[in-house]
Amino acid sequence: MLRILKGTAERAGLCPTECYLHKFRATFATHALQGGIDLRTVQAWMGHTDLASTMRYLRPARGEKVQAQVEALWA
Repeated sequence: MLRILKGTAERAGLCPTECYLHKFRATFATHALQGGIDLRTVQAWMGHTDLASTMRYLRPARGEKVQAQVEALWA
């Protein structure tokens, strides 16, 4: 899989040394948490025994999404 990923990156004009399979896991966890999946569920999906391992994928929401959430609080 890693060879395929690096070959695809190279063909796409990206730097293959900056492409790792772990980035897919990290992206999945980050998007799941930002999409509203609860922390314990993502922890189970990722196979983490320590909740802190999952919490590192929490990122503050930005931009229009935050604005919509704030407006929804006051609606």
